[in-house]
Amino acid sequence: MLECLSLSNNKLTELPKNIHKLKNLRKLHVNRNNIARIPENISHLNSMFSLEFSGNVITDVPIEVKNLGLCALDSLYYLNFNGNYISEILVDISFIKQLLHLELNKNKLLIFSEYLCSLINLEYLDLGKNQIRKIPPFISNMVSLCVLILCCNKFEAFPIEVCTLENLQVFDLSTNQIQNIPSDICNLKRIQKLNISSNQFIYFPIELCQLQSLEEKAKKKNHSRRILL
Repeated sequence: MLECLSLSNNKLTELPKNIHKLKNLRKLHVNRNNIARIPENISHLNSMFSLEFSGNVITDVPIEVKNLGLCALDSLYYLNFNGNYISEILVDISFIKQLLHLELNKNKLLIFSEYLCSLINLEYLDLGKNQIRKIPPFISNMVSLCVLILCCNKFEAFPIEVCTLENLQVFDLSTNQIQNIPSDICNLKRIQKLNISSNQFIYFPIELCQLQSLEEKAKKKNHSRRILL
């Protein structure tokens, strides 16, 4: 009984129409191919809990997947769409309530979709290397979020909305255009690793001294000229 299938690093343009016959498949990795869409019948893989489609040419979550496929996979908790061409997250993703891990790094996202905020069980979210500029206030609904990656986006100000995430432990905001840290950062009681390297800090952000749980402050490559203590 096949449970794990890796087809990564090939030249596939589609998945076979009879893939639904692999009833016991739990992990499917199709990274670095030329897949543009996911077949509707993936919804029959009821044992599936991990899907990886990084490095393909997917431009959005196909309508078949949104209405049937991913939403029908009750065991799905790990989803990787890194390195595609996805520009929009639609409401259907909010129906995958059991999702714990979501990666959408290096896509074409312009906004942090409010529909992501419905994923209240999500623990890991990677939206790095997109074109995001701000965070919706509804992010406070993501009460389980422990890791948030927003590196290499277009933030010009520290997204204060993130400070409502009381369970956040790892936050990567490197390679943006941040100049200041809000005092509200003290609300991140459980933060352990914070990466704010490659931003536009002129002074040491003294607000960081309030983070007693912080284990790692990555500030290299900033434009710090003066330290305030």
